[in-house]
Amino acid sequence: MRHFKAVLMTVAIAAFMVTRATAQDLASFDKRVSVRKLSNGLTLLVLERPEAPVFSFFTFVDAGSAQDPKGATGLAHMFEHMAFKGTENIGTTDYGKASDFDQPLSKYGTVQTIDIKTPELNTEPAAGSSVPAQSSGAEGNSPEATEFFEKVVEGLGGRQNVTAVKSLMEKASLSLQKPQPMELTTEQTVVLPDTLRQTMSMAMGSMTMVVTPLTSWISTPGGVHDLPSSQRDSALRDIDESPWVMAQRAGTSKLTLAIAGQEKLGGVDTKILAVSGSGIRPVKWYVDPASGRILRSSMQVAELGETGDKVTDFSDFRTVAGVVFPFKQTVSINGRIFGSVQTTELQVNMPVDPALFERPAK
Repeated sequence: MRHFKAVLMTVAIAAFMVTRATAQDLASFDKRVSVRKLSNGLTLLVLERPEAPVFSFFTFVDAGSAQDPKGATGLAHMFEHMAFKGTENIGTTDYGKASDFDQPLSKYGTVQTIDIKTPELNTEPAAGSSVPAQSSGAEGNSPEATEFFEKVVEGLGGRQNVTAVKSLMEKASLSLQKPQPMELTTEQTVVLPDTLRQTMSMAMGSMTMVVTPLTSWISTPGGVHDLPSSQRDSALRDIDESPWVMAQRAGTSKLTLAIAGQEKLGGVDTKILAVSGSGIRPVKWYVDPASGRILRSSMQVAELGETGDKVTDFSDFRTVAGVVFPFKQTVSINGRIFGSVQTTELQVNMPVDPALFERPAK
């Protein structure tokens, strides 16, 4: 179960699209810009865009930290503050009055001290209320939550089959609705615990992203570049957050489990299992109690240009090498669908060529 895939694809595609769009549109953009130089030396770049009745203005100064003299780092930043705070000669019409703001309040009257400390959170449940049990680690999980987690593991194919997974190759088709409609195909190879290769192909070209313990890079038609550390960390975290990987590590990594209620999905009365732990984001699994299959996951995220509730719906379950995988995933954030993934081929524990993860010379 690989819900991390949609996020990685979208982030990488967005970066790729920006690169290509910049190259294609720069010439036409340059023709629409008019340059005017005022008598005081100020240069204005004007771009008219009649699509909306608004006006925006930006001031760029050709001076900054890059021009700081050697041994005097910070001068540009200091002069910036002098400029907007004002001096006796620039930035204010009455320096004496403006400087009053730098004086302590007590100079102008009585100051009353107010306690603005955040009050302690009341963690005691209200009388008659029912609160899901929480804990600081696996040893404190309720018997019900622990037993239900094992039900989920059985729904994934059983602990023996899940633990036996060491590598995975998947081919899929992705249909994006945001940031703009797009169809593409993907192929990714995952070698546990921390190696990933992902190739995306679309009408405008293809790109490949690789993450290993020693290196991480991305290859596009524009060349090979280092992968930002934040995207590398996100890729590894998405592997760790896959339910079958969490099931593998349940014996060595402490997971906090809690039964978080019930909700009807379609015709199924799902039971909600809240899962959290070190290195993973808290997630709620909506589980079919009869089969142990996860039909939906929900977590709070700040990704894909959105902040809010990310929901992934799973369907089209198939068994590969004894492990049950959803071959269809649909991702939405705050109720808006971002895209869907349909797996077309899936192999488990196949031979993996180490050359797949080697960085190209160019």
